[in-house]
Amino acid sequence: MFNRNFFLLWQGQFVSQVGNQAYLVALMFWLLERTGSVSLMGLLLMTSSLPGVLLGPLAGAFVDRHSRKTIIVGTDVVRGVAMAVLTAVTVVSDSTELIIAVLFVVAVLNGIAAAMFNPAVGAAIPDLVPPETLRSANSLNQMSVQAASFIGLAAGGAAYAWFGPVALFAVNATSFLLSGLSEAFIQIPRRGPTAIRNGFAGYVRDMRNGWAFVAERRGMLIFIGEAAAINFLFMPIFVLLPFFITEVLGKGPEWYGLALAAMSAGSLLGLVTVAWFRYAEHPSFVAISLIGVAVLMWLLGMVRHSSTLVATMVGLGFLTAQVNILVFTFLQIRTPQEFRGRVMALVMTLTGVATPIGLGAGSIIIDLTGRHVVATYLILGSTAIAVTVLGSSSLSFRTFLAGSKHSA
Repeated sequence: MFNRNFFLLWQGQFVSQVGNQAYLVALMFWLLERTGSVSLMGLLLMTSSLPGVLLGPLAGAFVDRHSRKTIIVGTDVVRGVAMAVLTAVTVVSDSTELIIAVLFVVAVLNGIAAAMFNPAVGAAIPDLVPPETLRSANSLNQMSVQAASFIGLAAGGAAYAWFGPVALFAVNATSFLLSGLSEAFIQIPRRGPTAIRNGFAGYVRDMRNGWAFVAERRGMLIFIGEAAAINFLFMPIFVLLPFFITEVLGKGPEWYGLALAAMSAGSLLGLVTVAWFRYAEHPSFVAISLIGVAVLMWLLGMVRHSSTLVATMVGLGFLTAQVNILVFTFLQIRTPQEFRGRVMALVMTLTGVATPIGLGAGSIIIDLTGRHVVATYLILGSTAIAVTVLGSSSLSFRTFLAGSKHSA
């Protein structure tokens, strides 16, 4: 698995992720110092995430039509240059308005680049490692992202205090450029030539063909739908966790941090487990993991002791990490190379859309229940159980998981 090409991709993502997380810390503190506006930070993050939702399916068609290596390298270089421009503007100008304007431009460019980069990576990994190690490669890739996020966030605050925001902006620019340099040496097997048809209309046609490819495979459609539904239902549970801990369990904020740490520990354990134990490849394990996440979401509403909370959060982290890896791995294996970018982009778009909608739905439910967090948890958990049990009991779903490569 750890061949030269995969190592170069893995190394590049690790470096850029460390720099990007440190940048987010610097961005947050800089905005608070200059403007005191929390909403502005939220608006910037939303601006950065919107292109992935709006352009996701079209980006998938672009990834399937053009060189995935060029897209991976090019998008990292674009982000590096954008961050370098931001660094230069911050050095030469003290105008808060100008810097904020540049920040929004950078956020849009980062969002567009990420919308291209993520499905390109998801589509390329199966071409870089042997099929029998694909699950381990996806898991190792996710572990590196989590480790880089931890390092970047942990070091970002101290680095901001010591060196200031400009240094962290420069570090992020350098990390993306170094990542692009590392990825430039990757060798991805060539695909057959793809004719460029009818300009933009051709991309739209390719996008529709990608949707049709998934729609014609009922098992794949149910599989993707279950993953999106779990993400949709879990988001309000996650956001309401501080209220659950303080109002229901009567604990302080330190227990919120402990709960998140427990979930992170469970996630790491889940990634290691799914990477190295072959039982994770069994179709029944995928269905059981999906249902298990839903059951734990429901059980969270029944928790009344802090020790049970920690155990439940470890279990949620363990199973959600495995589900995330298995969803991507099964879709990569079951999708032909020429459709892989569009399928990966569709999954990322659906899960991306599910997050804000899930947050909105959670706020509506908690208002309808009179701010009753427990009732909200039980409603969301019960819905998740119903969705996963019904989906996993479908013959098409089971056939998709058990089928051979590229099966319907």
